[in-house]
Amino acid sequence: MKASHSIEQFVEDMERGPAYVHIPIKELPGAHDLLSKTLISKVGNDRVRETICEMSEHLRAICPRCCSWSPGDNLGMVALIRTLNPASVTMSRNGDISHLLDGCCINSQCDCKEILLIWKGWNLLEEMAREHLGRVRADAERMRDPAKLRCVDALASPEVLSFTKDVCFVLHRNCSTDPSAVHTYVAKAFASVPNFYVWISHVGGGVDGLRRAFPQGYTGFLQTILDRTEYSRGDRSIAHWIRHQIDGRWMVSLALLPEGNLPKEERFLVLPQDLLSEVDLAKLKDVEHRSC
Repeated sequence: MKASHSIEQFVEDMERGPAYVHIPIKELPGAHDLLSKTLISKVGNDRVRETICEMSEHLRAICPRCCSWSPGDNLGMVALIRTLNPASVTMSRNGDISHLLDGCCINSQCDCKEILLIWKGWNLLEEMAREHLGRVRADAERMRDPAKLRCVDALASPEVLSFTKDVCFVLHRNCSTDPSAVHTYVAKAFASVPNFYVWISHVGGGVDGLRRAFPQGYTGFLQTILDRTEYSRGDRSIAHWIRHQIDGRWMVSLALLPEGNLPKEERFLVLPQDLLSEVDLAKLKDVEHRSC
C-alpha cells in the first residue's frame, strides 16, 4: 500500500491503487472535500452519486494509536457538518462523531490528534482473509451449517472486511516500530451486523511471541474474549482473527463462535488449530467429555 506524504499526493496515488496518508484530524473536512471534488471533476457531474458511493465504500480513517475506526459514511458526515455548521448534529449512522468534529480521536479515551486516511486498504491481507473464509465457507456448505455461514457472510461483508484490513495494517505498522509490543489487539461491534463482535490480534516474534502472547494457551485468551464480550448472554457471535508468524512467514488464523443460545444441533466451533497447545487440546477433550 502506497504511503502518501501529503493529501495532494494521496489524491494522485488513489488513482493507481491502495494508498494511505497521515494527517491532523482537524484537516479531515478539507481533505474529504478535496478528494470528492477531485474525483467528481475526473468523472463528470453525471456520476456524482456513483463517486460518493465509491468514497463511502473505499475511503476510511483509523487512529494510528488506538485503532478506532471510521468508515466512509462518518468521514462524509464530518465534512458535511463542518460545512453546514449545525452544532446540534453530531450523530451519523455509525455513531457519535463529535470528537472528530473537534479535531480529536473518535475514541474519547484517546488523546491522539492525528489520523490515517486509507484508500481501499491492504490487498495482501484481504487475499489471506478471503482465502481462509473460503475454506470455512466450503466446510459450512458441506455440513449445511447456516449459523457458520452467517458468521462467514458477516466477516466477508465490506464494512467488516475493511475494518479487519485496516486494523491489521496499523497493528503491523506499530509493531514494526515497537518490537516490544508482542501482542496487540482491537475489538469492535458493528451496527450493520447486530450482535457480532470482531477481535483482531497481531502477534510478533514467531513461536516465542505466541508463547508470550498466550501464556495459558490460546483457550486462556479466548476466555478473556468471552468474558469481555459477555458471551454468556447467549445472543452474540464472536470472530477472532490472529495474525502471526510461523517460520518467518506471516499468516492469519481464525476462531469463530456462534451465539450460545442456538439449538445444540446448530452449534459449531472454529478454533485456530495451528495455535492450540497441548494444554489447549487437553482442555477441549475435557469439555467434549463432559458434554457427552
